[in-house]
Amino acid sequence: MVALSQGVIHILGTDASGRSVTYVDLGSVDWTLVPPESFLRAAWYFYEVGVSQSSDQQSIVLIMYQKHEKLSNFRRKLAKQVVDLEKLYLPIRIKGFHVCHPNRFFGDISAPILKFFMGKRWRLIFQIHRGTEQAVLNKLLEFGIDREIVPRAFGGLNPCDVEAWLEHQRAQHL
Repeated sequence: MVALSQGVIHILGTDASGRSVTYVDLGSVDWTLVPPESFLRAAWYFYEVGVSQSSDQQSIVLIMYQKHEKLSNFRRKLAKQVVDLEKLYLPIRIKGFHVCHPNRFFGDISAPILKFFMGKRWRLIFQIHRGTEQAVLNKLLEFGIDREIVPRAFGGLNPCDVEAWLEHQRAQHL
């Protein structure tokens, strides 16, 4: 799967509550190489693996890194399909959705509009974190996400070696 090997989605570890933390970096996606179907299959796989590693077997936390994401990278239909995975098809609950270093358009225009139309549960779990790397790390820590599992891409200590992680998953037949 192309989306897996590009490292678009990655499981980082667990937060202080034992929930699996999944990292999404859409800014690194080359949509000419990653078909939407591949991304959906990767999202499904990471949801499945994530909940299996979560202490309650059904909760995950998402961290979306947007520092290098361009408006042209946004795929509205694909975003809806990923949200529908949680709502309609998989027995999981997203317990936190953290957008770190959002681009100006998303952080200042899209996010407030989205929050207005979100249900109460999504408004509570949807968080925007801006500022310096240290400020964002401190905010994530308030939500139980330690610097140890945050990717190096934005100041954490996790190298996010996707190839090694996938090899480990293959060895375990997951």
